Amino acid sequence: MSFQRSGYYYDQQVKRWLNIFMSVFSGLQVQVGKWNTENEKLIPVLVYYGSADKVVAALIAGNTQNKPLRLPIIAVQISNLSVAKDRMHGMGVQRRSSFVPVGGLVPDDIQVVHQRMPNFYDLELKVGICVSNTDQHLQILEQILPLFDPQLQLQSSDGLFDMTRQTTVELMSGPTFEQNILLPADTRIIQSTMTFKMDIWLSIPAEVRQDFIKNIYLRIGIVNAAATTDQEIIAELDEEDIPYVLVSSGDITAGTIVPGSGYNNGTYTNVALSGGTGTGVIATVTVVNSVVATVVFTAVGTGYTVGDVLTALNSYIGGAGSGFSVEVTSDLGFS
Repeated sequence: MSFQRSGYYYDQQVKRWLNIFMSVFSGLQVQVGKWNTENEKLIPVLVYYGSADKVVAALIAGNTQNKPLRLPIIAVQISNLSVAKDRMHGMGVQRRSSFVPVGGLVPDDIQVVHQRMPNFYDLELKVGICVSNTDQHLQILEQILPLFDPQLQLQSSDGLFDMTRQTTVELMSGPTFEQNILLPADTRIIQSTMTFKMDIWLSIPAEVRQDFIKNIYLRIGIVNAAATTDQEIIAELDEEDIPYVLVSSGDITAGTIVPGSGYNNGTYTNVALSGGTGTGVIATVTVVNSVVATVVFTAVGTGYTVGDVLTALNSYIGGAGSGFSVEVTSDLGFS
């Protein structure tokens, strides 16, 4: 299930491809000999994600009389993820497909699916085989190798509009016999490695990508180089039809003052202002001829938006008067 909030989008796509790849090996078994009075039987080959070297280290660390080694094991690890330029086609194309759900009626229940061509990647994976004897090793290899000639085609879903439902896994190299590790009590771990390449696709909904690109435009300022003032920048953004929210860059200043009346003359410091979308702004207010003449912000606070209208209790400005307000202005930022 995808998760999307405030520009963040994650659909566990790489993890899904990894699970599909690991499922190729999840059904392997090996035949083991007689254990005391028990007959020969099959045991599963466990599949883990992680470096084969770390798996071996964990096995060695757990090799005690009360906790014997659990082999055989297959360890899978991503070794590389690269753009598949040779498979790229139709990049940037958006497809619209219409369909009627089962039981639906035409035209009332027609639905439209908007899809963007996914991006193509090559996922390279390293598969390590860890066993305790040669016979088990040969059993595993004989189950794996005939599957690849050298490719194996897989179908990941039955989705009608899933453009990524088919993939190919190719055996690139191996098996390479890397280690024959001797442990206490005449126990050993035989380790070999194979390398595979898997064709995968990564995609995001068309509208998510469009919104993200628009945000990039805002961050890097795609406007005419001649636009230097706030008003010119806003005009450029409006012309490009890019939505934005006008916010303070942090250094807010006092704009238009509604002076009010009846205030006591004087200069008042550390006046806490209220109103607007933020908190914490402090000002020095000067009253001349019973009206507010000047306002200088000495602490800008946080969260204010250009155009916010602020005011103050008259108890902070000499104890009399009413009607004063000041508008927030600033060097503008965008979000």
